[in-house]
Amino acid sequence: MPGAAMALTLDLAASGGSLVARISVPAEHVLGLRVAGFEVVDRDVSFRIPHPDHPMDFAGRVAGEVIDGALSMEGRALPLVFTRVGPVPLPPYAESEVSFRGAERTVEGTLLLPPGEGPHPALALFHATSTGGRDDLRFTADLAARAGVAALVYDRRPVPIDLARLSRADFLAVVADAEAAVRFLRERAGIDAGRVGVGGLSQGAWISALVASRVPEVAFVIALSPPGVPLHEIDLHQTNLRLQQAGVRGAALAEANQLLADLHAASRGECADLAALEERLRLARSQPWARFLDLPERVPTAASPGPLLRYTATDLDPARAFGLVHVPVLLAFGGRDERLPAARCAEQLREALSGNSELTVLSYPEANHALLPAPDLEPRLTAWIRARAGSGGR
Repeated sequence: MPGAAMALTLDLAASGGSLVARISVPAEHVLGLRVAGFEVVDRDVSFRIPHPDHPMDFAGRVAGEVIDGALSMEGRALPLVFTRVGPVPLPPYAESEVSFRGAERTVEGTLLLPPGEGPHPALALFHATSTGGRDDLRFTADLAARAGVAALVYDRRPVPIDLARLSRADFLAVVADAEAAVRFLRERAGIDAGRVGVGGLSQGAWISALVASRVPEVAFVIALSPPGVPLHEIDLHQTNLRLQQAGVRGAALAEANQLLADLHAASRGECADLAALEERLRLARSQPWARFLDLPERVPTAASPGPLLRYTATDLDPARAFGLVHVPVLLAFGGRDERLPAARCAEQLREALSGNSELTVLSYPEANHALLPAPDLEPRLTAWIRARAGSGGR
């Protein structure tokens, strides 16, 4: 981050004779993420900040009230200095480790519960494609709990984060776990079964709409950077951006985009000459731009065994799921979304939800897919949660 600074907080707590370390990065909506491999040898401190794509390693040395070191990622190092600030005030809510039965597995999670006897409104939070641990959802859960709404976060089942490798069965199992989370909250003592909502970012937003369309008891939906077009449109959008960033232009760019569009069409049974497309796919592997794509081994067809989700999710169109939701919905979009065609998604979801009288749409022209920066998102989201859940909070 040349020329920029970022604040991080490292919380250390004694547990069972050892130290448990959590990292928070408010500017990145990261709160209480458990670090891995925390170790202190003499005065040398080291740990890893987990991330599915680029984990970061810290190494430093204690000098009085300071830990002076550096954060390394992919061969780059940034200076990082921690200064002791003393005890951190406890949050105004309680936490408990919970478990519930999902799709042929036991799901482990954490429930953040506001003070008071209740019954409390509640929010089940679902993961984006690139996250899998419950701590990845803690930032939004903390906002909800401070607003007087119980929040459930849990560890997603281990599935591929790449849609090129995620099967329909994997995805539907993730959705089934999400439905189980809603049932768990509705049946739990201290929770108001009539005020249980769902929410998430990106794929988590899509899953929220699917759950709300299948479980009529869901009370409200929070959809942050939600997909609003079929997966093949998202795949083409992401691929086109990736190719352009790699310097692919002109005829080569058009050829690559057309090949992917034709592969998606074939998966829908819209290819008149599969043999010719197989040959184009074979020849494409020798093109310089092929290394920037995740091409399938064979042309996908509707009859292919174990179809890939990215090609065969037309019946799981996000807009169709949102169109079946009749409870209050909040949508939030970033104008510089690098993962989705945000304007197109917003247009499709507005149309799908045109009959919903309690639709709120937030737009942040300068924000990315993670809705950063969006300076007033937190207070607006908190106020919306309070209003829809009928909670007090602080």
